[in-house]
Amino acid sequence: MNQESFLKAKLISDNLFFTRYFFKFQYQRKFVIGDHHRLIAEKLNQVLRGEITRLIINMPPRYGKTEQCVKSFIAQGLAINPSAKFIHASYSDSLALDNSEVIKELVESEEYSRLFHRELKRDAKSKKKWYTEQKGGVYATHLSS
Repeated sequence: MNQESFLKAKLISDNLFFTRYFFKFQYQRKFVIGDHHRLIAEKLNQVLRGEITRLIINMPPRYGKTEQCVKSFIAQGLAINPSAKFIHASYSDSLALDNSEVIKELVESEEYSRLFHRELKRDAKSKKKWYTEQKGGVYATHLSS
């Protein structure tokens, strides 16, 4: 197994590694890890392996939940299966659209493309709904009361 194959295997099998790797790539700084990030990664890895089919994570704002559970998880899921479809629902439409845009930019990035060879459909201009060439993608919206 060459170095790139090892890196790809690690990225698609370990949510925390994926989060740290692409956080550093996107923001040019380290993702600071707490014990809660390790626990979240363990549960998200189980979701990606199909061992958990329902998961709710409740924690206060500013603890990295969106970075790890939304942005990285969706991008990692599309790396594993480019035909997977994700819904990102938030209390705020602008927050959902901002997160969708960050995920989309990551999936379109040179590094992600180099590793996973994923392409978005040419007409994937919207932040609200966009698709990969394999018909996977993201729908971002807010929850109305």
